[in-house]
Amino acid sequence: MAKSKVVKDALVEEEKVKKSKKEEIAEETKETEKKDKKAVKAEKKAAKKEKKEQKAKDKKDGVLKSTYKEMKKVSWPSFGEVMKYSLAVILFCLVLVGFFKVVELLAAYLKMVMS
Repeated sequence: MAKSKVVKDALVEEEKVKKSKKEEIAEETKETEKKDKKAVKAEKKAAKKEKKEQKAKDKKDGVLKSTYKEMKKVSWPSFGEVMKYSLAVILFCLVLVGFFKVVELLAAYLKMVMS
């Protein structure tokens, strides 16, 4: 009987230790979450500050400098692409001119037949 009481006491003590370890882990997790949230807030704050500084710098640059900066960001087409697209537009216009000319001739023919 003395042995069983000792075993029970040991089990109870072991459960207490497990509970305290679980509580410690939970507290550590909460602390790390708080630190992570603080780090995210700090990053957002730094990004906002950097954005404001960039806007202020852009305002100071003036119209010509800011236009020049934006034009450097533009992706310009190559000469071949410009020629290809220009040819496509010209061909499309010619097709439309032909279509409307045919419609006009049909209308004139129908008018002549009916009168």
